[in-house]
Amino acid sequence: MFNAGYKNWPLYKENRFRISLWDADLFKNDPIATVELTYNDEMNAIKVEKTTWINVAEQGNNQLLFIQISASESSSKKSFIDGYKY
Repeated sequence: MFNAGYKNWPLYKENRFRISLWDADLFKNDPIATVELTYNDEMNAIKVEKTTWINVAEQGNNQLLFIQISASESSSKKSFIDGYKY
């Protein structure tokens, strides 16, 4: 399980969060899926005020069905990214 946090990130209708997942094998790391979360996905998570499952089955190669996200409004002005990897 990998967690990434975007704290105090400004949201605009054009925002997209692209997530690429890979498995970790002994011989070859293979891509599982690359999916995008949209502004509407984020706004829905803020609206329901709890962890939300986003259906991404149609975006990947049938190996990833859902992404779990949570989002909330913030009064802080400083943006911060936590848990990202390259």
